[in-house]
Amino acid sequence: MKSLSILILTAASFSSTGAVTPIVWKQDTQEAFSKGDAASVSITRDGEIRLGPTLTEYADTGEEFVWSIARGKQNRIFAGTGNDGRVYRLSEGSSELLFDSPEKAIFSLTVGDDGTVYAGSSPGGLIYAIPRKGEPHTFARTDDEHVWVLIGDGRGGLYAATGGQTGRVLRVSKSGEVTEVLKTSEPNVTSLIRASDGTLYAGTDQNGLIYRVSPSGTVDIFYDTAENEVKALVIAEDGRLLAGAMNSSGTSTPRSPPGQNGRKAGGKESTGQSVVYAIRPSGSGWRLWDVPAPSVQALDLLPDG
Repeated sequence: MKSLSILILTAASFSSTGAVTPIVWKQDTQEAFSKGDAASVSITRDGEIRLGPTLTEYADTGEEFVWSIARGKQNRIFAGTGNDGRVYRLSEGSSELLFDSPEKAIFSLTVGDDGTVYAGSSPGGLIYAIPRKGEPHTFARTDDEHVWVLIGDGRGGLYAATGGQTGRVLRVSKSGEVTEVLKTSEPNVTSLIRASDGTLYAGTDQNGLIYRVSPSGTVDIFYDTAENEVKALVIAEDGRLLAGAMNSSGTSTPRSPPGQNGRKAGGKESTGQSVVYAIRPSGSGWRLWDVPAPSVQALDLLPDG
């Protein structure tokens, strides 16, 4: 339904002595429709009203937070939680505890080709391995406080985005050996993605920067957003990098207090909204969507792009 017209009669009844003039107004924008109660419908930015998605509970971990989700082979789904730092295997209607770590939170998960689940923790900055057969164990020590993101490196190892005091990107070999790939001047690297050619893109927290690391190891600042934190990254088929940036954080780590004139300590204004950017491989970008919510925690692409 593209638009909605509403008629209001100015009198409750007709009479021969008085004329009734209808008042007509038209609502056809997202802003106008959003002032009402959107029950079971979705309102697009073009002002279209569509039937909303049906939400059903897939599984309940019983934990306060679900910080991370990963999908393995045969559509196995895993969840990392807090504030007790546990990893669950989820199936429709149930959850099975796989690992109860001594940490407070499991901020990141990924699944290896052999089915091993890797879990990045906080505040100890450890990476745990949970094999399909065998006991969970400490796989690597990052010497940082938080492991925000874990992804595969295409060679059987991992890349880890870490932080606390200094945001870094680390490579962890199949044997658990840790080497530094990127060290930033930011306190956290909160998003990380690897392109098909091996290029890494890393988003930071405090000044909202996106670093690019080439396969040869060359580092540059690929994009500087207007927000404080780049929380989500995804690469489109045409090579564009889509980045979710925000000024407020949904994480549990303490943030610097606002400075003068309502600015964050990183020097950028807090707008109360978040943004999805589209950035070309050349580094030129634009605001694809001003999100009417304070945080973008994750991005993904549908099959149709």
